[in-house]
Amino acid sequence: MRTILLLLVGLVTIVTAAQDLFPLPPLETITVENAAQVEQVAQLGRGVIHALARSTEGERLAVATTLGVWVYDEPDTEPRLLEGQGGARSAAFSPDGAQLASGGEDGSVLLWDANHDVAQMTLYNHLYPVTAVAFREDGARLASADISGIVRVWDVASGVEQLTIQGTGNPIRATFSEDGERLTVDGVDAVQVWDASRGTLITTLPGSEPQSPNLLATAFTDATLDGYSTGLVDIEFDERGETVIARNESGQAIRWSLRTGMVIDIEEGQTTAMSEPIAVNPNGSLRAVGGNDSTIRLLDTRTDAEIAALHGHIRGVKSVAFSPDGRLLASGSLDGSIRLWDVETRDALAILQAHTLGVTGVIFNDDGTMVASASYDGTVRLWGIESNED
Repeated sequence: MRTILLLLVGLVTIVTAAQDLFPLPPLETITVENAAQVEQVAQLGRGVIHALARSTEGERLAVATTLGVWVYDEPDTEPRLLEGQGGARSAAFSPDGAQLASGGEDGSVLLWDANHDVAQMTLYNHLYPVTAVAFREDGARLASADISGIVRVWDVASGVEQLTIQGTGNPIRATFSEDGERLTVDGVDAVQVWDASRGTLITTLPGSEPQSPNLLATAFTDATLDGYSTGLVDIEFDERGETVIARNESGQAIRWSLRTGMVIDIEEGQTTAMSEPIAVNPNGSLRAVGGNDSTIRLLDTRTDAEIAALHGHIRGVKSVAFSPDGRLLASGSLDGSIRLWDVETRDALAILQAHTLGVTGVIFNDDGTMVASASYDGTVRLWGIESNED
């Protein structure tokens, strides 16, 4: 049986709490001349929750999100982020709590040292996002299932794949029986019980409904998991530039303080449709229109004649915004990037990449020192150039 195994030592990024980046440093005005220096200065939000897992003793919580896996050592404490895999779709602690498995958006399965936040091993064979992972009771075997229904059983010590099972699609969770002889895979299409050694189907039951991550989290903490959301589809600064407001697909408006990086409030609302990717420059002479064909078109607002077409994104452009002086145009695309364009020369001056999913909103603040972007990954990224002035 073909197995691709990559051993990793220490390849993990531990992301500190968002508040540690605030207050923001002084920022320079973003211009055509310095746009290439723009970098991410802060992140707001912790991504979109896909799954949660508790350690056996119940003291730790792992939250699989579009950014990776957030690990809480105790209820209501600031978590640490284990990044990678293009975001995590599933997670499970080993029975002794020493290891954490995460199933990735990229089809990988990562085994982590749960006590030291170190990636020990990456298992590759899945071709699709891994939506369920589970350890056997003795911790010696790990099952992983991807959205196509393929289930793989791995030897945890060696990383060798022991068994491949063709199940039904859309698995939600996997569970070994106490004696390790049966493997149950719950899916939207069906619940299937397999012989865990031979891979033969024992029985099939009706499918399961996914459980709300926030409901699962109440078993760990009385509070919902602040800072997570469904994908974001719109963004704006308040009139005084002190907060940023992003709206998500569920219709909530999430307001973050730019002074502390904390969520101020979350207002419930109607399901939010994405804004049209259209922007008009400050003097009203030029209109930018983003297209699903990845092109940005610049039009004369008086005649509607096309002046230029900007090419560079590789997927649809979902948001555009002019800088306050009208010399720069920011664009956000489903390819996950933000581009800053020189409106006069039509050149791309910077390509900003940090989001793990498509960018759905971009905006400049009023003094032109900051660009904010929103994404389907559930985060807001703040971009700027740190000032060298004391």
